Amino acid sequence: MAIKSLKALVESANRLKELRHQKEILYEAYRASAKPTEDEIDTLNAALLDGFRSLGVNNVSLDTGEKYTRMVKRGLEITNEALALGWAIENHTISIDSRLTAQKLKEAQEAPKGFKFIEREEVRVTKPKA
Repeated sequence: MAIKSLKALVESANRLKELRHQKEILYEAYRASAKPTEDEIDTLNAALLDGFRSLGVNNVSLDTGEKYTRMVKRGLEITNEALALGWAIENHTISIDSRLTAQKLKEAQEAPKGFKFIEREEVRVTKPKA
């Protein structure tokens, strides 16, 4: 859809504004209507986990063939950032936060070695100050 005039550009921006507003209204209505269901799901998940532990079982099968299984996932919490960073560098498990890096290099004329600047276009909407 090519926009050929300033009037058409303004009309398209107004239509985009309307659509984004409609989308937000729909999302908010969905969130509000889904809240009781999400709360019940959370309650039942907690009850199932408690039941699995107290009964000493790890899964239950339904008549439909679906199986609900208790899973234990192991994760990490960083307690000493300096030690964790040293370990991550040594073991090649560190990743670079490209958004934060881009913010730090916003005014730079050249990208440091290992980086290159890229550009992408997007439409940003700013609302008037109230």
